[in-house]
Amino acid sequence: MVTSYFYGHPAYFDEALNNWRYCDTDEPIQIPSQRPCPQCRQLPSLDGHDACLGTIPDACAACCGHGVEMGYIAWDCSGKGQMEQAWEIKLFGRTLKFSLITELDGTEGLAVSDPRMI
Repeated sequence: MVTSYFYGHPAYFDEALNNWRYCDTDEPIQIPSQRPCPQCRQLPSLDGHDACLGTIPDACAACCGHGVEMGYIAWDCSGKGQMEQAWEIKLFGRTLKFSLITELDGTEGLAVSDPRMI
């Protein structure tokens, strides 16, 4: 059985019915999602964006992770660009923001925000 998450909710692919279904209720998944994100408790925007991220200029895809996966921002979906995964760590009252940039050739780079700028 093929399983995944849809907007933070466990789902599986039903081969007999040829559709994705929620694991907890066996209901077919509707697009746009009729279930709120488990993390922020909001429905996707009318444009289909994660409500907590909104519209990110120049991004072709993005996901907050919905509390079950690491979020990401894709800046180029042509197959020649890069993907960025981002997370925050709170330490001694400061927030450090990290970004892991992965190029399609497999090279990676790590960017760390300067806590004095936050």
